[in-house]
Amino acid sequence: MHFDQEFWQRWEGQTIDGKFVLDRLTACGGAGASYETSYRGRTALIRFFPGTIEEVAGRRKSWREAAGLSHPALVEVYSRGETTFDEALCAYIVMERPDRNTEANLAREALAALIGVIRYLHERSFAHGELNAGELLTYGGQWKLSSHTLTPGGGTTADCAAIGELVKQSMNGNPTPPFAQIVKGAAAGWTAARIEACLLGKQATPRKLWAGGVAAVVLAGVFAFRPAPTTEPPPPVVAELKTEPFPVQKPAPASPPPATTAAKRAPAKPKPAKPEPAKPTATPTPPKPAESTPTASANIDGVTRVMPDIPSSARRTIRGRVRVNVRVQVDPDGRVAQATIAPPRASAYFTSRVLTAARGWKFPAADAPSEWMLRFELLRGDTRVSAAKAQ
Repeated sequence: MHFDQEFWQRWEGQTIDGKFVLDRLTACGGAGASYETSYRGRTALIRFFPGTIEEVAGRRKSWREAAGLSHPALVEVYSRGETTFDEALCAYIVMERPDRNTEANLAREALAALIGVIRYLHERSFAHGELNAGELLTYGGQWKLSSHTLTPGGGTTADCAAIGELVKQSMNGNPTPPFAQIVKGAAAGWTAARIEACLLGKQATPRKLWAGGVAAVVLAGVFAFRPAPTTEPPPPVVAELKTEPFPVQKPAPASPPPATTAAKRAPAKPKPAKPEPAKPTATPTPPKPAESTPTASANIDGVTRVMPDIPSSARRTIRGRVRVNVRVQVDPDGRVAQATIAPPRASAYFTSRVLTAARGWKFPAADAPSEWMLRFELLRGDTRVSAAKAQ
């Protein structure tokens, strides 16, 4: 069967499986087509892949096996299925709709996101299989890699070779260190982990690379997608306070021993000791305790607030702030009976973690059920929340 633009345009306005309306055709060809659609009130993209019965079954099997993967830089998949256009059997997948295609101008931070998510896939015995600039898109300002071609036990070497080609393309064919080494190493069979190590460099710290300019953007993106360490190191400020080379000395207390000594010298009018300039004369302010972990709870104004558990690796993907509003129904005992997301919508990854935290809140007991609006703001280094009782 001949698949061309005219063939695919015929299906605009049709409904698939009684729930996905095919809006504007966005791309088409012999390999398939994609349309704008919606999923539970959210904008989405639906892609069709024609093939034989065996090909469609094989593609759907790979999608099912990849359903358990979750990474901030992987496109979220909403639904999967199969249908027919005339006599053409097609597998389809419904996913997030991107902001824009980056094929014409591949940004370096996209390469950093790519290396992080490819390493994640390879560590779980999956390969992408179709790496090219068109598969790197932005969703809500965040770089993500398409997930409809993921294959269990696939060719990881081919993925890494494709990374080298993308690096070379982004540098207009003239890569500079460390990109030149990455291009050469990827062609020689380097793993994604080794490519990432080369990008980071063994002799340069993140602070030095940040001042380097070009490599800074890549480094920031790579750190954003590196898995969080098992044990978080203590904050630098706390470490400095613990290793203060000049320990704070308490001022001489006005205790009986010094007063008694002064009284023996001059019983009529004791002369106060002249304070030494090197010693403080006021009680030192104790160091501020380290901030609580993101999952810590606090009882404020009778409300027990539970903060969302956001791993450091996911926080580093945040640009600016992510807002998630949750409307909660509270029973007379003060427990959350139901929690639902309110506009604006955020990514499913952050939304699910905020919902989990919101369900753990505890409010003061009351005579009747109540409704509250919880407004979460997720930043790279902090989580803010406010709560207001709905009118």
